[in-house]
Amino acid sequence: MRLSVLAQFLFAAGQAVSGCATEAGNRRVDAAGDTSSIAGAPVVVSASPSVTLRADHRDAGIPLHVVGATRLSNGTYIVADAGTNELLAYDSAGAFLRRIARKGTGPGELRRVTAVWRYAGDSVVVVDALPLGPARISVFAPEGRWVRTWSPQAPPGVSVALAVRAVANRGHLFMVTTTPLRPARGRVIDRELERGYWYDNDGRPGTLAGTFAGPLRYRSSGMKQALIPFSIGTQFAAHNDELYTWDPDSSVIRRYRQDGTLIDLISPAIRADRVRPRDARLARRHAREIARRRFAPLRNRNIPQSLRQTIRDQIAAADEVPIPTTFPVFERILVDPHGYLWAARFRRPDRLDPNVWWVFDGDGRGVGAARLPDALSVLEIGGDYLIGVRRDLVAGENVEVFNIRRTADPSRDR
Repeated sequence: MRLSVLAQFLFAAGQAVSGCATEAGNRRVDAAGDTSSIAGAPVVVSASPSVTLRADHRDAGIPLHVVGATRLSNGTYIVADAGTNELLAYDSAGAFLRRIARKGTGPGELRRVTAVWRYAGDSVVVVDALPLGPARISVFAPEGRWVRTWSPQAPPGVSVALAVRAVANRGHLFMVTTTPLRPARGRVIDRELERGYWYDNDGRPGTLAGTFAGPLRYRSSGMKQALIPFSIGTQFAAHNDELYTWDPDSSVIRRYRQDGTLIDLISPAIRADRVRPRDARLARRHAREIARRRFAPLRNRNIPQSLRQTIRDQIAAADEVPIPTTFPVFERILVDPHGYLWAARFRRPDRLDPNVWWVFDGDGRGVGAARLPDALSVLEIGGDYLIGVRRDLVAGENVEVFNIRRTADPSRDR
């Protein structure tokens, strides 16, 4: 993502570098640039869903608010619903089976569900986090029985909150420290640094995986600061016990072992799209709306004057934050069970451009691209299926499952 001349000057002093391993001597793969041909690609996604999961079991007017979904080996689907803070089970044909967990503070209950992943031994792990509290991790057996709940211990010397960013199918969780706001003494653009740790399944911190770049942030005087529009931090995905990262600064995808050793790099030869005037106007308006919505609950409360000034500074920052001249290349990455890497092309704020995912095999070669429905957000990619949520202002949210057909044997890649 490219910034204006002024922004580049402000950013130059504080640019962050991802990872902790040296890149010297590691294998580098320059992925093919022309992977836009979908026809005949080794990975083909069906044009329409084979299964749809709905809220038909509920009273009318109570839609799903999906924050995660996964499929177990027996075909059962598990859906995390943030609207009601429930964990729901559906059969392989999409029929509702039962409610596994509900809202509450007791054992096996959820305060504020934010994600669900398939875990070791065909169990599921659920992230349950309050905005101002520590995350809780709950594990449920394949049949829905609650197994245990734990809160991750902060690594020595770390006092900021932790967020789960990836889950390895062998039972390890990858978590990063979240960086709090800090005051500035002049106009600067920099990336916050986030530390990533592997955690065992009992909540104890393990290996430090590295230090990674967070989103670009504009900081002016005091607490007048805001995220740069279209800026995203390092994106993460896990496969077995390997960590994949996509660095938005260099547009390089890196693969690490759990001890932080860099295995290889993938350099997709994909050109970044330019930001149009319409994109900039939408971004500015969106930044203002987010700032106002974020502090709306505090407006009528008896809060200190210093906090009121912080709120005013945060809203004002949305009007002066610089707009980049290019978009990032990707916005998300996922890895399927065969070790194929899927990278979502960054989409413009009006979301009118195609929903395209680029696919790279286990050796980092670009093998094709999959065009998905425009309103579909991908949640999980399996060996022969893709799970996504389709959001509609009228119909609400439905979870849809698409078939994946592979014309080549993926076992040869790993």
